[in-house]
Amino acid sequence: MNEAASALRCAGVSFRYPGVPALDGVDLELAPGELVALLGPNGSGKSTLLQLAAGLLAPHSGSVRLGERDPAKLDRAEVARELAYLPARPHVPPDHSSRALVLMGRYPFGRGWLADRPDDLERAEAALARVGAAELAARPAHDLSSGERQRVVLARALCQRAPFLLLDEPTSAQDLAHAVDLFALFAELAKGEGRGVLVATHDLNQAARHADRLVVLRAGRVVKAGPPAEVLDEALLREVFDVEALLGHDEGLPYAIPRARKARGTAAGGKA
Repeated sequence: MNEAASALRCAGVSFRYPGVPALDGVDLELAPGELVALLGPNGSGKSTLLQLAAGLLAPHSGSVRLGERDPAKLDRAEVARELAYLPARPHVPPDHSSRALVLMGRYPFGRGWLADRPDDLERAEAALARVGAAELAARPAHDLSSGERQRVVLARALCQRAPFLLLDEPTSAQDLAHAVDLFALFAELAKGEGRGVLVATHDLNQAARHADRLVVLRAGRVVKAGPPAEVLDEALLREVFDVEALLGHDEGLPYAIPRARKARGTAAGGKA
């Protein structure tokens, strides 16, 4: 791995879309060997923070650093050699097989499916196998189910072999079995291979089971961050996610079972 990119840091970043504030003074650090889960309700700023971290957006204040460099000011191929970004809704070309789509992950290195190099083909096949999509290699990527296509695009990100991975809702279309497998893979990429993995997700239970840290956003601000056992509690679920939930623990790790929407207050003297 490139020693210059010793960490990915967002320091006090703020960002606004036209007329709409998205992030306000957010701090986040991702180190090699660490799996961090980014949590929060819809519209809390998770996707915007990932795009800032990837250098696709520039903060209106604060800074983003990949090692000592600003990814927004680097050539995109240079960024892609160190950082793989998977958007929530990736574009899939209509004329590519799954194998060809995954091989696009070698483009930052001046390579790809047109070069047809044996080592790149081996990497593509290995990436497909790791996400449970080996049997999809020859199928048109555009014709796959949403869950299959999501795994193939994730394989493309893995094929980059980048030290840092930024993944936006990578299990949103997965069934339970594949979601479990993929979160276990994210943990292996971090702990077994020393990559820094940042995952924006709504799957609180898988995040709490596998992540080293949870970072919880609400209305563009970090409201709580730390190890899962210190972050996930009934008060957080009530105040941030607007649900009453039953909180349990398995092997010391928390899990939540949502029971109902948080009770709405009424006028003074009324019943809650």
